[in-house]
Amino acid sequence: MAMAMRNKQLREMGMQMGKSGEVKVAHRRIANEPMLEDAVDPLASCCICREPLFQGTRVAAAYAFASPIPGDSRVPQLATVSQMVMVHIDCHQNAIRRSGGGRNVDEWSKASLHNAGAKCNVLTPIASGSASEADWTAAVNRYQTDLEVAAAVPPLCRAIVFVDICELIDKFVFYRSFSEASQGGGRESNAQYLAVLHLLALSLPADDLPTVNARHRVVSFLMTELTVESWREQRVDVLRAALSDCATEGRDSSWASLRPICLTWAFVDLYFNDVIPIDSDDRVEWLQSHLLDTLRKTSAFVKKFDEEIATLSNVEAFSEKMDLPLDQISPLFGGSGDADV
Repeated sequence: MAMAMRNKQLREMGMQMGKSGEVKVAHRRIANEPMLEDAVDPLASCCICREPLFQGTRVAAAYAFASPIPGDSRVPQLATVSQMVMVHIDCHQNAIRRSGGGRNVDEWSKASLHNAGAKCNVLTPIASGSASEADWTAAVNRYQTDLEVAAAVPPLCRAIVFVDICELIDKFVFYRSFSEASQGGGRESNAQYLAVLHLLALSLPADDLPTVNARHRVVSFLMTELTVESWREQRVDVLRAALSDCATEGRDSSWASLRPICLTWAFVDLYFNDVIPIDSDDRVEWLQSHLLDTLRKTSAFVKKFDEEIATLSNVEAFSEKMDLPLDQISPLFGGSGDADV
């Protein structure tokens, strides 16, 4: 009875008892928690202080896990994934200082006591646009330092974050695990995390993007298009060019072979139209002011992509679903284009 009363009191304070008996902050999405009037949206609240993340001048970040990308690249590259537990960076730093365990317990083990156990080794800064230049620079420098522990990456730039975005979208297209390295996080949380990476990339100086294949050249339009209307005007041409690029890369023209590029294009198309329908020439400001709305839209986005698009089995069905002119797309596929996958 005493233990039950203790657990009830902890829940009311937004805390919970850990497996080893330690008291820690509960995950921000507590089941059956009543929504109080004027309460902060749990999707936009700091996991420690519970105050709004996207208001005021404090820099916020998402806990993420970085790991090296296997391959023969001469320049080390990293991919990050996230369970989308977010925090004010100063709250994180203060919590680490107050945590017990002594010097033998590393920062990220201590962080797991207040971030719902999310495995992490980096704090990916959220470019909300409200922080001072000095605080934002400190957050970016800290992120660079975190990444360097995982691999000897070059100085942080838009190209590095772009590679990370490409790897994340590849995981969606090829249904690769998001949680193999981080032991947590899935398709929905990482669709939300894409918004964080997208804003971070656009907040860094523009540079040449390493588009090593046709899929990543399609993804690069997330970096270059200013509005959803400009994307819509060229969406068909982008797909046709990408399919032609695949032919020059030595791929055969069957649906099975070209399906990944089609799904990558569909991911970008759906993301522009359903998640970030930018209607302002100030793209970064629009993304910042609509960040919470973007995060809220990702559940429906993932469901639609997985259930309505990724299941399509031929070019005819794909063209119909994506409102594409079949007479312009079908000739780029060999045979009838109806091979099931």
